[in-house]
Amino acid sequence: MKTSLTGLSIGEKVKEKLKNAQDPVVGKVLNVFSNSLYIKCKKDLGDLNNLIIITQLPIRSPVSLNVSLGKEKPLNFKDNVYPLDKVIVKRNELLIRNLAINLTTCSSYKPVKLHIEESGFLRGTETLDLLQTGLRLLDILMNKPNIIWKSTYRKVISFLSKDIQGALGSKETAILESGLSELIGLGSGFTPSGDDFAGGFLFFFNALTPKLKLNPVFIDEETIKSRTNWVSGCLLNYMQRQIVDEEILSFTNDFLEKNENEFAMDIIDLIQRGHTTGLDFLLGFFSAASIIMDEVFGSRLKDKLLGLIRANVR
Repeated sequence: MKTSLTGLSIGEKVKEKLKNAQDPVVGKVLNVFSNSLYIKCKKDLGDLNNLIIITQLPIRSPVSLNVSLGKEKPLNFKDNVYPLDKVIVKRNELLIRNLAINLTTCSSYKPVKLHIEESGFLRGTETLDLLQTGLRLLDILMNKPNIIWKSTYRKVISFLSKDIQGALGSKETAILESGLSELIGLGSGFTPSGDDFAGGFLFFFNALTPKLKLNPVFIDEETIKSRTNWVSGCLLNYMQRQIVDEEILSFTNDFLEKNENEFAMDIIDLIQRGHTTGLDFLLGFFSAASIIMDEVFGSRLKDKLLGLIRANVR
């Protein structure tokens, strides 16, 4: 018996892949969770550019197709879909086993841009104050980490203890690429902590590089694939290119625009992601922000962040 789902929102990357598909079979299911499916599309760009996510969660992204059963209780994907199931486009439907997703009802999601130029982010000390507020809030919200997390963050401490400031002063970013590459794959879970930290760091650092007149830092696909699982590698690859969901964009713009109350609420929302996914992303983001603030204002925020991490790995 076919179960019909309504398409609510389609990200621009998903729309592009479905539109350009040369074969009705556009991909296969890799991972199944109760609310979300992770799909590997047939290779068209780079290997790590081929992930799309079908989800019943409300957060939109360029690589997501948001769907609904149209009832109060969502469908449990685990009862209806299995890994390696084919994903087929037929007319205006996406078919997976006994699921049929109506694509005609989808609105197109186009992400908002980051307000880097408009915000005056690198002018004035309000940004320093807000970043310190974020670090204090993060310290309060952190749950007691497990042994595996602590092991990963000892490597993070080693990375952050390097002379990153001296490298940036000479416009040299190779130290970031090598240091972050060593963190990939460290930790447990669907997306290891090292991946989420590196993703948060690269997302914000690369967003600021044009303003700072630095070269962006990209970890190459082969390095990523050799160190972590494919889905986590795709998400990391997307993050280093600012392909993220609307919640992360909103959090970043609230930071850039110094919206203190919204910024604090964003942190509370993000830290609830996964087991430590949100925490790891935020620590990576704040690490990049602290390094940038130290470079621009001569502050010592990276030392404060290191102190926070050290206190939680003892």
